[in-house]
Amino acid sequence: MADVTLTPAQAAAATGWRAWIAALRPHQWFKNALVFVPLALAHGLLQAPLLATAGAAFALFCVVSSATYLLNDVSDLAADRAHPTKRFRPIAAGQIGVNAAVSVAVGMLIAGMAAAAALSRPYFGALSAYLALTLLYSMRLKREALADVLTIGGLFALRIVAGMAVIGQPISMWLTSFAAVLFTSLALAKRHAELVRATAAVPGRGYAPSDAPLTAAAGMATGMASIVVMLLYMALEAARTGLYHDLSPLFLIPVALASWLARVWVKAHRGVLHDDPVIFALKDPASWGHAVVVAALWFMAV
Repeated sequence: MADVTLTPAQAAAATGWRAWIAALRPHQWFKNALVFVPLALAHGLLQAPLLATAGAAFALFCVVSSATYLLNDVSDLAADRAHPTKRFRPIAAGQIGVNAAVSVAVGMLIAGMAAAAALSRPYFGALSAYLALTLLYSMRLKREALADVLTIGGLFALRIVAGMAVIGQPISMWLTSFAAVLFTSLALAKRHAELVRATAAVPGRGYAPSDAPLTAAAGMATGMASIVVMLLYMALEAARTGLYHDLSPLFLIPVALASWLARVWVKAHRGVLHDDPVIFALKDPASWGHAVVVAALWFMAV
């Protein structure tokens, strides 16, 4: 058998590549798949040109978002080094230098935004808004209680807006507002779980453990608001779109959503929601079961 022992230089290089991959957070790219949602809801996933355009938009969103993760980690370096788990991130752990991280991030942003401008001007506008809001979040808003979670909800909504913009679809305020309040609730669930586990102020955030009742109330309220927005859309708008031949299955989707939100918030209240709720959903079999139910009801309606 061939000797596969790495030299110290080879081992360092391998560690360096793994550190860069971890710093770019490819596991977070799933969130950018929201750009496909408008195309799916418009029944356009089988249209190859539109699917290719949405795919390019997804790829560029991944480039830009990964660049902002690097800048965020640089901005949050001191707080991350004081955090029990974030201190293992590559920049906080010293595996990637600050100057190198900033240089790579700037290069990715220039390339990603230039390609976005070539792809679609409306999409470039939406991606620019996402970038500006993300940088504002990294520099200031993440340290402001409640403003941070409202910003996160807005960033998720901008992914939906970008998906509509790149395929030339009119911006739906129903879908945009639904995404904004739903993901604000999920962001609050993550904060609430952190506060339940905390014994002191969360480093780098504007919260204290005594704020847990506030995050719980705001989170449940925004979660229920997302269900109300969905019901209003079904009652007032869905029939006009001509996309559904039977609306009755649609009215069961809010039930499934309420069930899943209740599961998320129970875990947050108990302090056992350790992951980002979106990442939690990808790992949780019960969440996949809820997704299957929602998909089945949607297919029945269309």
